Amino acid sequence: MSTKLGWSRVFEVADKGLGTLNRLGFETINLAEEKLLEAACKATGLYDFGDKRFREGFSVLIKAYRKEAELSPLGKIVTRADTLRLLSNRLQLVENRKRIPAIAKETFEDPIVIIGLPRCGTTFLHRLLGQDPANRVPLTWETMIPSPESLQPKRTNETAPRIQKVAQRLKWFGRLAPEYRKIHRTVTNYPQECISILSHSFQSVRFHRTHFVPSYWRWLHQSDNRFAYREHRAFLQHLQYFQAGNQSKRWILKTPAHTFFVEALLEVYPAARFIQTHREPITALASNASQIKMLRKVFSHSPKKSEAGRIVKDWSKALDRLTNIRQKIGEERFLDLHYSEVASEPMAIVRKIYDYFGFELKPEQEARMKQFCLLQPKGKYGVHSYTPTELGFNWKEHGPAFDSYRERFNIPSKSS
Repeated sequence: MSTKLGWSRVFEVADKGLGTLNRLGFETINLAEEKLLEAACKATGLYDFGDKRFREGFSVLIKAYRKEAELSPLGKIVTRADTLRLLSNRLQLVENRKRIPAIAKETFEDPIVIIGLPRCGTTFLHRLLGQDPANRVPLTWETMIPSPESLQPKRTNETAPRIQKVAQRLKWFGRLAPEYRKIHRTVTNYPQECISILSHSFQSVRFHRTHFVPSYWRWLHQSDNRFAYREHRAFLQHLQYFQAGNQSKRWILKTPAHTFFVEALLEVYPAARFIQTHREPITALASNASQIKMLRKVFSHSPKKSEAGRIVKDWSKALDRLTNIRQKIGEERFLDLHYSEVASEPMAIVRKIYDYFGFELKPEQEARMKQFCLLQPKGKYGVHSYTPTELGFNWKEHGPAFDSYRERFNIPSKSS
């Protein structure tokens, strides 16, 4: 069937069939909070979810899924599966920590955190730095399924089943969103950004990216995100205890979303140092809006009006707040990089990073990074086509919100 029709057609037929059942009164997918919790417990045989503060975000999110996201029948299936994965992971993480107290004793160096506007080369930079084994990065497969098959420490020969499971899940997602790889290609053994880790606390920008959940987005910015970052640290301790061959304790972390919550991050990682990437804001945010639009199509058929005004307001406030934080904790803790430099001279940027933070770049690791760059040509998986105006961004209306940011970091308007 798939060979003849193509996966998009297969999913379309399945979606219509599920929709018909719903209209006939058959509840095919249950997104009730208690039912989801019960299903995760049944799947794992575990019942302790740990710190109960996760329940607030979980509750707000599930209500937003049901009342705002306008999930398609197929979108409900994918959303439920993802929610159960996070809940099951949470149960297993708590159980692992109870059975192995040494996990909580893991220590590591103060992390280097890549932040800034989205779509500024942060993913490429994170993956590039991850080519050096001296840099520990969270990998996609271990953030999606963090608990190993064996609870023996530092085992490297039992990771294949987890990697295979994650690879299969990513393959299915690729079928659901075939165009997404033009924007952001997710690979099992590539570095993953921290929104995937924070998702386990149910305080993460990730849910906003994949679903239209404005009530959750408002709650997230009003909540105490220190809880999420404490759980983030515990997650890193877990990954480090069960490290897959990488003995380094120098973590390189990344997500533009950290920009919103730097105060909370600093409460948990008080000596963290930062790489902040820069790009013309309207161009960057329009690219991000296009990415979000493509992701949400997986879960909902209902197009939403432009969120450009809200996006500009959120990010202009976040960048202004970050400027104040930088002045308070010391500008020397921040290395500023421009997107154009990262894209055009990646190895020069790597050497700049290593010099700034006092790291040693060994010849063999530099060679690995150069090889990685050669395998990442722009447009390899297709061209990401969009224009800011079609996404609701207006240079005249929205551009002035970032005037002080452009001036501070010497960013020409309307450049890419």
